[in-house]
Amino acid sequence: MADTNEFRDREVRQIVCSQAIYCLTLHVVILTCTGAAGCNKSQPPQIVFGTVTVGKDPVQVGRVFFVPVEGTEAPLYRGRIVEGQYRVDDRRGILPGRYRVQLEALKKTGRKTTTAIGAERAEVDETISITPLAYRGEDSPLVVEVPTPLDGRYDIAVPVP
Repeated sequence: MADTNEFRDREVRQIVCSQAIYCLTLHVVILTCTGAAGCNKSQPPQIVFGTVTVGKDPVQVGRVFFVPVEGTEAPLYRGRIVEGQYRVDDRRGILPGRYRVQLEALKKTGRKTTTAIGAERAEVDETISITPLAYRGEDSPLVVEVPTPLDGRYDIAVPVP
């Protein structure tokens, strides 16, 4: 009988210990989410969208990157540029904070090129970069604060050098 009670006591301790670990983990997740991770309920993530032009011309294809700057605890976000428009809605939007905006703007040349897609080859539109060097990397002068004042709209107009 003593062995049975000892076995039950050990099982109860394991269950209590498991529940305590679960509760501790849950508290850490809640504290992280309400603090450093930027899960601020007063400022939820925001979908960011807009137009992209280089000079006066809409960017045909490319990508836009929102890179968190110092003081913003968030991942890098990216969106595709199609016919001069982009939209970034990773995980239901971008977390509040300041972001450096970097571009990869491409222009179709009118020629076709062959590329490998998996095991097959396909003809695709040839493109060239039209992004001024200053807007490609970490020195990009474009910085935006999210949430934006225009309900997520942030148009990107890059001057031609």
